[in-house]
Amino acid sequence: MDHRQQELRRAAAQDFLDSLHQLEDTFALGDDEMHHPAPPVQPPPPMDERLKAIEAAAADIERFLQELGPAE
Repeated sequence: MDHRQQELRRAAAQDFLDSLHQLEDTFALGDDEMHHPAPPVQPPPPMDERLKAIEAAAADIERFLQELGPAE
């Protein structure tokens, strides 16, 4: 192997190692984010509250339709 090929291989190996270190740095930043858990999710309201909300919405729709009058 001549000197030129050896130099090219050495430069390629150095570039590879630099890229590998950059990748390690990127993942190290991601590790910091994993140490900060997301806030807890609020549970949905109880079923009876949701049913009351649906019934109220249905009553509002009925009232709106009655105000429009009969459909032609």
